[in-house]
Amino acid sequence: MMPKTRRRPFVTLLALSVLVSALLFQAACDDRAHVPAPATQAQKVSVEEIAWFEGSVEDAFAQARAQDKPVYLYWGAVWCPPCQEIKNTVFKSKQFIAQTELFIPVYLDGDTERAQTWGETLGVKGYPTMIVFNPAGEEITR
Repeated sequence: MMPKTRRRPFVTLLALSVLVSALLFQAACDDRAHVPAPATQAQKVSVEEIAWFEGSVEDAFAQARAQDKPVYLYWGAVWCPPCQEIKNTVFKSKQFIAQTELFIPVYLDGDTERAQTWGETLGVKGYPTMIVFNPAGEEITR
């Protein structure tokens, strides 16, 4: 049996994985046209979004250690259709956004040198790639 301190990130990771899988499945099965309704003055614009970490990946890991939170690293690119599907479905889900508050979420734009360097270091083979690390910086899953 896992100690309680090791079980919490695992349970959180499991819940996050199930949520991502369910949202991707829902998006794949949705055959309705994705045509947005015209905006009106009366409509409120949602400002809820993932609070991506602003700073270096090293700083994100330092904050994760300080706050005892896992790190969620996401590699994506604007030219990548699956990345855009995730961005337009999963990353806009209020449930997913709420779950990311339990992590230090880091977005790496695959077209930047910073992302390429980290991709080589961590063996990223394609887009999109999501990796979760424990607060100590050890990979939990991808």
